[in-house]
Order: sequence, then C-alpha cells, then structure tokens
Amino acid sequence: MYYEHWQWHQDEKDWCWVEFDRKDKSANAINLDALLEFESIIGELEQNKSLKKVIICSKKRSGFIAGADILEIFSNKNIEQTEFMIKKGQEVFHRLEKLPLPTIALIHGFCLGGGFELALACDWRIAIDTPKTKIGLPEVKLGLQPGWGGSVRSMRLISPLKVFDYILTGKLFSAKKAKKLGIIDAAIPERLVHAAIESFNKKRSRAVSWSNRLMNFAPIRSLISSFVLKNVSKKVEKEHYPAPFAMIENWKHVGHLSQAAFEEETRSIIELSKNSTTRNLVAIFKMQDQAKKRLDHNLPNVKHLHVIGGGVMGGDIAGWAALKGIRVTLQDLNLKTVQQALKRSLKLTCKQLDADYKINEVMDRLVVDPKGYGIAQADMIIEAVNENIDLKRTILKTVQDTARPDALIATNTSTIPLEKIDDIFEEPGRFIGVHFFNPVSQMPLVEIVVGENTNEQSVHQAIQFVQQIDKFPLEVKSTPGFLVNRILLPYMLEALKLHQDGHSQETIDQAALKFGMPMGPIELADTVGLDVCLAAFSSLNAKDDTLSAILQKKIQDGHLGKKSQQGFYTYKNGKAQRSAHYDKVALSTCEDRLIMCLCNEAVSAWSDSVVGSIEEMNAGSIFGFGFPPFRGGIMQYIQDQGIEHFTEKLKILEQKHGLRFTAHEGWNRLATQVTTVD
Repeated sequence: MYYEHWQWHQDEKDWCWVEFDRKDKSANAINLDALLEFESIIGELEQNKSLKKVIICSKKRSGFIAGADILEIFSNKNIEQTEFMIKKGQEVFHRLEKLPLPTIALIHGFCLGGGFELALACDWRIAIDTPKTKIGLPEVKLGLQPGWGGSVRSMRLISPLKVFDYILTGKLFSAKKAKKLGIIDAAIPERLVHAAIESFNKKRSRAVSWSNRLMNFAPIRSLISSFVLKNVSKKVEKEHYPAPFAMIENWKHVGHLSQAAFEEETRSIIELSKNSTTRNLVAIFKMQDQAKKRLDHNLPNVKHLHVIGGGVMGGDIAGWAALKGIRVTLQDLNLKTVQQALKRSLKLTCKQLDADYKINEVMDRLVVDPKGYGIAQADMIIEAVNENIDLKRTILKTVQDTARPDALIATNTSTIPLEKIDDIFEEPGRFIGVHFFNPVSQMPLVEIVVGENTNEQSVHQAIQFVQQIDKFPLEVKSTPGFLVNRILLPYMLEALKLHQDGHSQETIDQAALKFGMPMGPIELADTVGLDVCLAAFSSLNAKDDTLSAILQKKIQDGHLGKKSQQGFYTYKNGKAQRSAHYDKVALSTCEDRLIMCLCNEAVSAWSDSVVGSIEEMNAGSIFGFGFPPFRGGIMQYIQDQGIEHFTEKLKILEQKHGLRFTAHEGWNRLATQVTTVD
C-alpha cells in the first residue's frame, strides 16, 4: 500500500514493513500530512488480522526520523494549528501503542524528538550501531519539552532522574549508550537486523518496576523535584528558559503513571509554544536550516586538508577536521607544539567516540608533515600561524607556488583584512579567510572572510567545507576585526574600564551572566589570553594608554590569563577561583554599560554591511560570542526592546562617560528599515 510519504507491505513471514519516506525532504520530519497518513496506516493495521508484527523504519539514508517538522508546527502564528498538531500526535501515538500485535522501531541515523517519541510508542526499539546513529529528545533546546508522550513513556521505562538528566540537557546518545541507558532494546550491526526482529515476538509488557512506582509516590516526587529544580536553577533562569522548569513542575503535580501525565504534557508544550523564548529559539533553528540549504551539491567535499601551524588554533582545526572524516596533514617545524596538538586531538576524539577502532581511524587521518609535502596534494590549505602579516605573506607565497591550481587557499586570521595579504597572489580570487574561534571543538561559528578580490567559487567552496565539518558558516566582509572581534572589542574594553572605575571583576562578570551571556567579559579576556587581547586592541586601533598599561603589567608578571593559571582571576583545574561576593546594587550599571557598547557596535557593523542581513547578524552574535539564544540574537533583542530605548540610554551614558557611547548613525538607518518592514 502506498501513500505520499509512507508505504507499507506485508512480506512472506507476515511481517508488516511500514517505511517513512518524506516526499519533499531529504530527511524525514513529521509534518501534519505525514502524521495524518500514519494515522490512516494504523487504522488499516488495526483491521488486518493476518499480520504477526509491525516494523517501522525509514527509507532515507540520512536516518530514521529527525523529529517533528519544527518550522511547520512552531514557526507560524496559527496557534490553533499548533494545538491541533500536538493533540493529534498524542492521539496517533496512543493508537500505535495499543496495536494488538508487536511493534518494532528499526532505527538508523538520527532518531530525535518526535521521531524518538514514535519509537517509544512502539513495543521494541532496535538501533543499528553506526557513528551516525543519534537518539534523544532535544526539544528543550527549542524552549519546548516532548509533546507526543516522550517524557511520560521514557519515565515508565527508566528512572525519572535519568530521564530528567537527558531531556533537560537535550543529550543525544549513540546506539550503545542508549541501550545502556535503557531507552532502546538492542544496539546491533546491520547484518543482525533480521535476527533481532525475529527475537521480538510478543507485545511488550507496559508494567513498570516497583522502584519506578515508588518514585511516582507524591511525597517522593516532591523531594526529587526540589533536588532537580535546585540543580537546574544553578545553570539557567526560569525567566530565560521556562521549559525545564515546566517539565519538572508537571511531573511534581501528576507523576508519570496516570493518563493525566500525557494530558499535562500536551497542555505544557502548548503553553511553551506561545513563549518568546520558543519563538526566538525556533528562529535560530530556522537560521541553521537555511544555512544548510546553501550547500552546493555540485562541489566536491574536501578530502585532504593541509594546515600550516600546529599551535592551539591550527592544531585544533586539524584535529576537528580529522574527527569529521577528512585526511589532514599538519605542518609545523616545532615538534613539541605538534605533539601537544596530537594530545589534544586524541583527548577530543576519545570524548566524542566510544570505540577504539573509531579513535584509531581518526588519529590515522591526522598526519604530521613538518616539511609541508601535503600542500601539493591538498584540496584546501589553511594557514593558521600567529597574527603577523609578514609571516603570513611569506608562508602564503610558498603555498601559492606549491599548491594545486584548483586548491582553495585560506587564512585563519582573526583581525587582518585580506587586502593586506592578497597582492602576493597571481590569482587572488582563490584566497579567502576561514576564521575559527577558540576552542574550535565548542565554538559553532566560522567566519567566511570575503575580500574585494575573492571570487564566488571560493566562497562556495569555503562554505561547503565549514558545513562539511559541522560548523556554522557566516559570510563577512574583509574589514578589521571582521564581525565577532569587532563587536566584542568595545564590550571587553568597557569591562576593563568598569574594573578601572572600581567595580570588582566578579560584579562585572555577574552582570553579563545575569543578562544571559555564557561567560563574563573579564573571564573571557583571561580565556582569550591577555597578551592576545592587547595585540587585538592594538591591531584594531582601540588602544587605551591606561588600559594598555594595566594589561602590559600583567603580561610582564607572567599573568597571561587562563593559560598561565593567573590573569584577572586565579585558575585551578581550568576553573576561575572567584569570590562569591559581588555588588548587587552595581549590577544594573555594569549591565547597561556592557550591553550598550555591544549593541552600539553591532548596529555600526550592520550599517557597514559587514554581514548581509539582520538575520546573519543575529546568527553571528549567537554562534560567535554567545549572545543569549533566548533573546533571539542581538538585532532581535534591539527590535524587541525598541530602538528608541537604546538611543535614549546611549545619550545618558554619553553624557556620563564620554564619546565612546555616542550612538552610531546606523541607528537611524535601522529605525528606517524596521519601520518599513512593519
């Protein structure tokens, strides 16, 4: 039997194979049409008495089901349609659970969100053990919670404490880890699939263990909820991210064993879908989705990458690319530096992968190449040495003479415009900037720096490479500091001025954390390195004699920041040793000065067309320097608060603290554009 998005057939063993193949997508996601078709199929299966079992699987190579179609369900303003979809999903999955014959979810690749909720409604879950298999309920990352029974059914399978741990953090699991946790029943190689299916011949008993029942007892729920709430409150604020708190409160009130638990889940996700946090996080999801669509499938992937410079940035770029399946040659004459890079790569790989042979494969792809033999064979060469123009020019001239004529040549410069380098090239069009951020493994953004002479082909190649290694590419104009460093510079300078004015580093950082930033600006300076900060201030002509003297004194004393265990903070085991005391009265003052600097420079950069759109500015702020995602990005925050609000505050700050708070002329242009759009 064939449908638009599904098909099912009965084989010679009377097994029913229900296959999902979303017609209009490269990956399966459940939209309303697909859900209604699935409901029709369940209706047919309820009537078919000849079947022995049902296997639900995907025909897509990309995976099982990547979840619900978020952009269809949650990015529209039709609340009634959102409510209908959520309630219909609950209803359909209840019918799936009650089918009178054994149901098996056969999982490969991604099985996320609504896709895993479908699998949880089946009696049994079999996952094919490959590196691409990822299983979980990451709805919290969109300001939501599971809405199709995922939290309730998970809690009936395993301890609610374990469920909170993985749902409230949005964790994804490999097949083996999901099996160990208890949320799937088998993690096997593909060759054993039929044998595994053969072994599941009965309906699963839905009875829960005595310990699980005990946890559902109201007084115990109250104790556990208080414990979980306390831990969550240390990481996020309810005002900023309400979803985790809503899920905990729901469980505290109704538990997980009654029908009311499903009803509460439905009510809760509908309420969360109306929240501004969800609106903003879904908008970010849309940005990521649109970025993926820029992939040019006619361009070949990078198979061989050559990285010059084995320091922290170059070594970590090389290690990350090897982890993502690319053969990498790493060039540096300092073997000690290279050894440290290999150690970091091994540590990262062991953290990411759970099998020795997979780890060995990654490390085999990372080849030490001190004399640079790999340049001649590489599809792409990245220069990642220190921010020294003369050194970069010398190296890149050698690269040009050796590299293949079709190879992309890139620099990882963080501040230097390409025009100060590209005159050495006979074909400057093939030269581009790919600016990674530290730490490479954690920072999602890579700036694609486009010079005046960079050709379109090089831009497409760079974007494709960045997406190939699972990073977010942002095209930026080749101007000093590009986007992220340009915006961060006034923010960090203002933090140092606040410190100079007598505010403690703890107070300054707490003001930023309270606003929602992932790290305070003083700790950020320590993390970047005070020597690097001073060099960046100088290169971007933002030198302040008093502040420079403060930084120079610390550098002379060997206090370089986190890397030397001492900067503004002292560090132990990589953690800043900060005082628990800060000036609560001064938090508002510090926040105003910090955030106004950040927003004023963002509007300046947007007005100078460093990026192509407001949406790209939002993406750059979130993925580049951690502007609070729940606020939707820096330009969304400005629009939500109102442009007049900012210009008035800037006037007051300018009168108090000087010309650095003068509102950039870009505010007028922004006001005109926003009014036009409205």
